[in-house]
Amino acid sequence: MPTDMPPDVLISHGEMNLINSFRAIWREFALWTRSMFIADITGLGNLNAVFNRLYSIPEMFINQLRVIFGENADILVQPLSMHIIYMLDLFNAQKNGDVEGVNQTTTLLYENADELANAFAQINPFWDSAQWRNLLYQYLSLTFEESTAILAGEFDLDVDIYDRISTFTILLGDYTATGVLQYLEATGM
Repeated sequence: MPTDMPPDVLISHGEMNLINSFRAIWREFALWTRSMFIADITGLGNLNAVFNRLYSIPEMFINQLRVIFGENADILVQPLSMHIIYMLDLFNAQKNGDVEGVNQTTTLLYENADELANAFAQINPFWDSAQWRNLLYQYLSLTFEESTAILAGEFDLDVDIYDRISTFTILLGDYTATGVLQYLEATGM
């Protein structure tokens, strides 16, 4: 298939699959977090099933990273898992009008984002902790907006925010994949 692009701009099927895989994982985080909020607020009885599905994502993510970084990737399991627990805690505090609980959990979420940013940078020299922190803080901010809209019954706004989160997960996936691809190139893997 002819192309006008120089060969060094083209990516292989494997590279594209890697990019798509990391985009999908971040999108899953966003989708199942939103589903958890909705399951909690509606009381349909599916909160445990949704929570368990969301809670399985860190292990899927780590399994992909283990292929490249070995057991070093395991340092992400705990902070990724705690992120999910803190998000549910935050939503419940918001739902119950517990301002102190919201403030405490928000602090924990940002501390957790700092821990994640540092862990990502520790695993891979091609991931910058400041960039991870920026991305994770933006993700948290959007997720806070989403939970607030859901609780306020502002469903049109909620859909708009989810669309923005979904688009943002592409940036998270691309940054994850770019760092992995740079690592693979540098190490000759």
